[in-house]
Amino acid sequence: MIKIPRLMMAALLLFLAAGSSAGVMAGDRYVVLPFTNQTREDSLYWMGEAMAIGLTDHLLAAGVAGVSPQRRRDGLVEIGLDSREPVTLASAILLARRLGADRIVVGQYALLADHGLSIRGHTVSAQGLEQGEPVEVRGALADLHRLQQKFVHDLVPRSQRQPAKHRITPMQEMSTVPLSSVELYTRAMLVEDPEQRRNLLTRALEADPVYAAALIQRALVEIAAGRPESSFLWLDRVSLEKVAFPERYWLARGDACAANGDRGSAIDNYEKALALRSTATTHFRLGAVLAQGGRLHDARLHISEGLTLDPHDPEGLELHEALAVPVEAGS
Repeated sequence: MIKIPRLMMAALLLFLAAGSSAGVMAGDRYVVLPFTNQTREDSLYWMGEAMAIGLTDHLLAAGVAGVSPQRRRDGLVEIGLDSREPVTLASAILLARRLGADRIVVGQYALLADHGLSIRGHTVSAQGLEQGEPVEVRGALADLHRLQQKFVHDLVPRSQRQPAKHRITPMQEMSTVPLSSVELYTRAMLVEDPEQRRNLLTRALEADPVYAAALIQRALVEIAAGRPESSFLWLDRVSLEKVAFPERYWLARGDACAANGDRGSAIDNYEKALALRSTATTHFRLGAVLAQGGRLHDARLHISEGLTLDPHDPEGLELHEALAVPVEAGS
């Protein structure tokens, strides 16, 4: 995901300066940290992040609230850490508290003989006082997503699992994506340089032209580069009927429309995303566009809702400060 486009924020600030008068999932919220590479092969560094991305998706598919990988990476930077370096337990607890997470998922992975894979891990409470039972799953590396699904099934208590009905699962979506594309996509998420990210995502899509997550991220690269009209070329290739989390598509399409100056379409797309899942980011983006159109009260409501979900998100705090007037209950 990208931060709110600077052009959108600048337009909002100009509007306010010129004329302004003044669905959440129940249960614990999890943040998954990159898993540690027990095989100590440098070429496999990307798999730790791939584990965090995949397990977060399987948590969401099980109806469990989770912190997005991008928000987790941003949160590490906010507390002064390199998002690519190992995280100590003390730092993990600090991160969880900042992100409003109740439980932290930590673990290790190791390659076994004959292309096998072992995934081991457990949860830790955000207070650091309670550790969950350890979980281990083993199988073929080619069955990575099935193993991740089983790991989450064994990790999360049945009482907290509420899988959405009639939805494609992450395992179904990713079953045809080659591991080489997963590697390139994950490496793209770990680099900050836009050109490197663009090249890695393009290579991932050469191996799998319908890899939905890569198509969406490729579109976001175009938006961040100030080319929102080009982003639609990538978004239009996404097959929604094969996507586990279509709200991510609608959020990206909303970003593209907002950056392209089409507020009406942006609002429609953000509302479609919120109808599927309430996230802080979507509330912030919708609030920004509503404020640009002069609907300040509605904008404040969405920004307030987003900050309820993620009180420390810099995007939401910046919008809240720009709008200045807090939302009062019953107003």
